[in-house]
Formats: sequence, C-alpha cells, structure tokens
Amino acid sequence: MVEKFVPEEERQAQELQRREAYLAEAQRLSHTGSFGWRVSTGEIIWSEETFRIFEYDPATKPTVDLVLQRVHPEDAALMKQAIERVSQDAKDFDVEYRLLMPDGSVKYVHVVAHALSDESANIEFVGAVMDITLAKKAEERIRQNERELRNIIETIPAFVVSNSPDGAVDFVNQNMLDYTGLSREELMGWGWMAIT
Repeated sequence: MVEKFVPEEERQAQELQRREAYLAEAQRLSHTGSFGWRVSTGEIIWSEETFRIFEYDPATKPTVDLVLQRVHPEDAALMKQAIERVSQDAKDFDVEYRLLMPDGSVKYVHVVAHALSDESANIEFVGAVMDITLAKKAEERIRQNERELRNIIETIPAFVVSNSPDGAVDFVNQNMLDYTGLSREELMGWGWMAIT
C-alpha cells in the first residue's frame, strides 16, 4: 500500500479544520458559545453557538447594540451599566441575565469573560456565553415543588417533625407549634427536649 504524500501545510490545515469542527460540536452539545470583543474598535466575533443562543443569523455582524436588543427589558439597565463598567475597567466579568427572544420566550444566559491587553494597551475580552435556561427552569420547578410540599405539610391534620441524623430537629409544621405552644426557634435543634 502506497501512502499519499500530503504537504505539511495542507496536513496542518486539515488538522486545524478537524479541531474547529470538534470545538463547534462541543459548544453545540453544551449550549456554550464563545466570543471575542475588542473594546477599542467595537469588533465582536461570535462562534456558531453564540449566534444560535442569541438567535441571530450568522451573516449578521455582532455588536454591543445587537446584544442589548435581546436583553430582557427588566435586565437592560443592569447590562448597560455592566458593559460600560467592564469596557472602562478592563477587568474579567461574570454575569447572568435574561434574553427576550423575538417569539416572546425568555432565555437565561451566563456570560464569563477574561480581559486581555495587547502591547498597545488595547483591551480585548475573550469569553463564553452559556445558555442556562434549562437549569433555571429546573430550579424553578424544584422551588415550586417545595412550595407545594410545604403547603401540604402545613395543612395536613398531623404533627410533622423532621430530624437530622444526629437527632436535632430541623423542621416542624405549624400543627406541632400550635400543639406545643412553642415557637419554631424553641423547637429547633435540641429545643424539642423541653416538651418531653
């Protein structure tokens, strides 16, 4: 079998293309896009996944104003201040905010970026945009389930007490408080021993 000779430059270009394809697929799978922002020129570069997260056509030229168009109105002032601050301070940033999409849906994003400075002291940020909408929705479902469970526990006609592994009380329902005449604080921990 004869191996085909591939010039070094072509082999390196193929390897780079393969690595970029792997990175793009990893970003798609993790819902994490990347970006670069050169503050002095306003130039912004987005990965394919960042375009997907913001739901802009990849032919669109990303700008700070384009980002702000998608920011949820309730988060807009906070984001404008954050962008102004980081562009002046040239410090790393880590922020969560909501996007209001054209169809009216809301996305939650977590943005982290690292500030870099070149030899001319120009600032550039390199960062990641993570779509955390599913995690936020799961958190809200958990909070809702906890509220519903607490409502059930508080309304059932029974005494409900929960203890930690060492025997200290870590929860009592209202019926138990009414029965003992003690406050929640008095019954928590080892205070329950006062009613024995």
